[in-house]
Amino acid sequence: VFGHDWLGVPTTSCLSKRAEKDLGGLMLTICNMTEHDSGVFDIVPVEEDSGKIKIVLANGKVGADESCLIIQPLRNYGGAYGPRGGAQVNLGDCAHSWAEWSYDQETGEILSSVYSDVGGDVCLTTGWPFLQVGAFDTSAAGDDGKTVVILNEAGESANFVLKDGDDLILTSSIPPHSIQTVAFD
Repeated sequence: VFGHDWLGVPTTSCLSKRAEKDLGGLMLTICNMTEHDSGVFDIVPVEEDSGKIKIVLANGKVGADESCLIIQPLRNYGGAYGPRGGAQVNLGDCAHSWAEWSYDQETGEILSSVYSDVGGDVCLTTGWPFLQVGAFDTSAAGDDGKTVVILNEAGESANFVLKDGDDLILTSSIPPHSIQTVAFD
């Protein structure tokens, strides 16, 4: 995963090869195969459907049938948004539909159709632990704008993209242990 920190310095992170005990899913980690938990993954076409792939851990100690990257519902079932409110990635059963992904080579997006019955595909994105966002429509107060509050509880900077529908509003980064408020029309 390539990005930049809040000062614009390029960063690189890797997906871990084992679930984080407290959060119950895979996390981003330092890319060092010998000293850290960085995973190496193979992309394998699904034989029954040429448009689907499986992402298989190549350097782990789990059994081959439990080594696929899967979408895993959150413990709170996505909060007020239900399943579309978010999900984790983890390692799991390669035979399960949760292990099937679509990959768009042009955009680089990896999508899951697991939640298609409740709103469409979801995109595999890099997440940050403890990054929270609240959006508010402030028109009731006589203001035509919208306000977004971003809270980063993590000890690392987090990059983010803010969109209003299909409109790109802001691409930015938030420092560790900080809060940002963004107001826009």
